[in-house]
Amino acid sequence: RKKALVSAGVVENFDVTLNDTAVSRAEFAKMLVHASSYATNVAAESNVSVFSDVLQSSPYAGYIRIATSKGWMSAYLGGTFKPEQGIKLAEAEKAMLSLLGYTSDQFTGNIVAKAIGLTDRVGTDTSAVLTYSDCVNMFYNLMTTNTAQNDGKTKSSQTIYGALFGFTLSDSNELNLLDTL
Repeated sequence: RKKALVSAGVVENFDVTLNDTAVSRAEFAKMLVHASSYATNVAAESNVSVFSDVLQSSPYAGYIRIATSKGWMSAYLGGTFKPEQGIKLAEAEKAMLSLLGYTSDQFTGNIVAKAIGLTDRVGTDTSAVLTYSDCVNMFYNLMTTNTAQNDGKTKSSQTIYGALFGFTLSDSNELNLLDTL
């Protein structure tokens, strides 16, 4: 799972010792943008501080700007993003459902995320902070999930979100990395 995401550029090749390390909201914003069609639109340097707690010099500023401007992630009251705070499962579910093309009136709570398999192999409750291992599983599940426009269709290599990265499905509905390579 990790190798598939590393090959797609969604996650960096992190050491397995980080598997149980919490993922910050800033790190998650970066993963989210890399899992989108906006991955190549991130400016090397930001010329604006989007939030009072995200300096323009932050390596995450461009990712946070895209993730919030697209509505995948939200800021807090008072204009803060809390980039160092751990990403919670509920926030990650909302972000990924939005990335898949679902609108907020189509999902309430985490029912849709569970139904389409985004949280498979993620063993936390909605208020728990995700680890790197949890994020690898969620992003892998994202790649094998039908987009909102293909909701209700039989899952295939043409209907999954991972088609954006050239992924195809194997007969067991896993990413077929040999075909992708």
